[in-house]
Amino acid sequence: MSLSAGTPVLKDSFRFRLPSLVLGLLALAAGALMLAEADGDPEAAEVLRYWPAGLVLFGLSLFASARRAPGRGFGFVLMVAGVVILLRALEWIYVDPKVLWPIPLIAFGLLLVLRFVVPLFSFRRKPADRGVPGKAGGTSLHSVAFLSGDERRINARDFRGGKLLAVMGGVDLDFTEADIEGDQAVLSLLAVMGGIDIKIPRNWEVVLHGVPILGVIIDKTKPDRSAPTKKLVIKGLALMGGVEVKN
Repeated sequence: MSLSAGTPVLKDSFRFRLPSLVLGLLALAAGALMLAEADGDPEAAEVLRYWPAGLVLFGLSLFASARRAPGRGFGFVLMVAGVVILLRALEWIYVDPKVLWPIPLIAFGLLLVLRFVVPLFSFRRKPADRGVPGKAGGTSLHSVAFLSGDERRINARDFRGGKLLAVMGGVDLDFTEADIEGDQAVLSLLAVMGGIDIKIPRNWEVVLHGVPILGVIIDKTKPDRSAPTKKLVIKGLALMGGVEVKN
């Protein structure tokens, strides 16, 4: 494979993983500064005053890597929160601490929702023949994208279904070379401030049983009624995220 042919894939992969990289670098920097402060370095304590700048950088990375509006919106909220907290820490502005309480309250509510929803998507991984990079074979598919991206082209001829999880990340699946075993396959999915894109052949019919909460689940397919039709049943939840199915 030539370098030019692989460049777009590398760019997409880097974009999806950018938040993880930024978060890792911030954790390393914070740990080093804390050790220096514990050793009595006065400059480390001064630098730590600017910790909200890390929140701004992380929000910026989420905003830059997100493919959908909910992910970009969450990144923007983090950037604004980081700027406000930083200005307050530097005593450039005054913000009543009571105003900041709704933020952890919202986070706590989201945690409770995830504790209920995520166990519904627990699974045991099954062995699959993945073939060359970018392709996946086997009868089932499991994909998890947390602050990252997962892009696959499925070529299984006996596809049965799978489970997808995208949390502040993206999942792109291409089923145009695949076929369903039997009459239908079932995909269970959860998109939290992330996006899931699914591309299917025209002889598949989509049956949606998903629930969007401050998000969207949309079917843009145009099935070929003259061809033998198989059904792809999609179940799940889009919480401040998006799911799109197309041909």
